[in-house]
Parts: sequence; C-alpha cells; structure tokens
Amino acid sequence: MSMEQLTKQQIVLLCLLVSLVSAVAVGTVIVSLVYQAPAPVTQTVSHVIERSSGAPAASQTTVVVKSYDQAVTSAIASADKSVARITDASGRFIAVGVFVGSAGRIAASIEPVSEHGLEAHLADGTVVPVTFLSTDQATDLSFFQSQSIQKTYPAASLADSDALKLGESVIALSDTSTTTVALGIVSSLDATVIQASPTAGLFDSQAILVNLAGEVVGVKKAANIKIQSSSATASFIPSNVINAYATS
Repeated sequence: MSMEQLTKQQIVLLCLLVSLVSAVAVGTVIVSLVYQAPAPVTQTVSHVIERSSGAPAASQTTVVVKSYDQAVTSAIASADKSVARITDASGRFIAVGVFVGSAGRIAASIEPVSEHGLEAHLADGTVVPVTFLSTDQATDLSFFQSQSIQKTYPAASLADSDALKLGESVIALSDTSTTTVALGIVSSLDATVIQASPTAGLFDSQAILVNLAGEVVGVKKAANIKIQSSSATASFIPSNVINAYATS
C-alpha cells in the first residue's frame, strides 16, 4: 500500500506512532547521558522536568541519584583493595599508600622515616612487614617495599591523570584507623599537582584520590596538612607522576 492509498485516519495514526518511537529513543539517550551524573546535575534535571511538566520528577531523580551512588560505592570498593595502612612497631599510624605493582611496592607521601618494624595493613586484614625506601623531595612522593616477596599484592589501577577534567567527581580514601571517604571535584589541574575541593567531609592529611571508575588519580601530598574548611582545597601527586617513578 502506498502513501496515496492511506486514509486520513491511518496517516494520523502513523504520525502518532512515529512520534511515540522518537520520544522513547530520546528518553533512552537522556537517561544514558545522566546515568553517572553528579548530584548537582540530577537536581538541575529535576527542576527542568518539573517546570516543563508541572509535576515533581521524583522517580527520574531517584533513578539518576541511585546510579551515581552506585558508581561511588563501586569505585570505593574497587580502589580500597589496593590501599595499605602503614604503622610502626607500636601500631602508631605512619602513612596511607597504594600498591603500584603486584610485587609489593607502595606509593605514599610522607617525610622520610627511620623506624624499624614497619607494617602494611591491607583491606583484607593481611599484615605484612615493609621497609621505607625513599622520599623524592621534588614531588613529596615516597615508596615502601613489602618484605614478603612470595605474596602477590592487589595493584591499583592508575588512571591517566592528564585526562582529568575540571569539575570531575573524585573520591578521597583515608585509612588512618578505618576506611573513611570524602567526595569532591577536581578544582585545579597541573602536570605536577592536582587540587580537589571536598563537597562532603574532610580530605584527610593522608589520602588516596580516585575517580568514579575506581582508578587512582593521586596521592595526597605530605606537605598539604589536614584541611579544616570544607571550602578549602587539597593537593595530590598525580597518578602519572606516580607511574613514572614506580616504573623507573
């Protein structure tokens, strides 16, 4: 049957069908785009929906926020496996670092230490003896080495810090006694330092910075003392710098 043979009623029904299919396609694209959007973005989406439809957008907001929360919790679970809490022989906290290879090399940022009997506490409860290697004065980057060479360690996935974007969501993981987290955004970028602004909680003086994919993007600089204001920024050694030193 050709278009000329269609009745007016059939043409109207055909137009309605095309409109419906187009609306479904557009809705699918919108949901995909906001799937991992930060909370401020979801709030903006809600306001737009409410103003255009006159009805609250509770269901749409719930879906997007839930997806963002899932991305955050998944990233924390993934990155936390490679975090190591380092203590001295008496159990006093020394540093928090991240495994940069399966052979037990740990990257952190700390002033040089001379203590003996250092131990690394892993997320799974494993405790292994470690040795302090060095601190690079130019970058504040430090390295420890596990003395248990028979064990395979959960190496972190290092992100390409050059690919970070201003405003990108990040998570700071601290493990001074138990794992704590703070959410924030990238507020400043440089080849040698990343600055992040917290939106909730504190970026502890010892922290690992990760993206929403669970990849490590930085280690808190030792010189950047604990933040007291939620409007302040914290400085992190970029993952590309860590990777360059770890593989040299």
